[in-house]
Amino acid sequence: MLKICTVYFEGIYTPEYVSNLYRSLKRNSTTPFQFICLTDNENIEADIILPYNHHSEIKKHWHKLKFFSPQFAYQNAGADDIIVMDIDQLIVSNIDDLLGHPVSDNELLTYGQWWENKL
Repeated sequence: MLKICTVYFEGIYTPEYVSNLYRSLKRNSTTPFQFICLTDNENIEADIILPYNHHSEIKKHWHKLKFFSPQFAYQNAGADDIIVMDIDQLIVSNIDDLLGHPVSDNELLTYGQWWENKL
């Protein structure tokens, strides 16, 4: 199963960012996935909500490192794939090619800068 994971904590963004990402993924993909949010807010829109630990030495968005643990998010070793997404993204067209892109075991992929640099 494909698991799309994100993290939300109170601060810069609001829970609506998580909802907007979740809904835009559902609207623009035919690929089955579970949307997992690591958060301290029980009112987040996601398929699975996992607790964010404020009493950890890990701070804020660095909790994303937990996504690499084989015990995270009820993973099935060798069967599940994880995509980590920031909540300030919005999917505006079909994303099936990206979600279905082949990835080898222990391979980490990212996409390049897609916006215009005006500096």
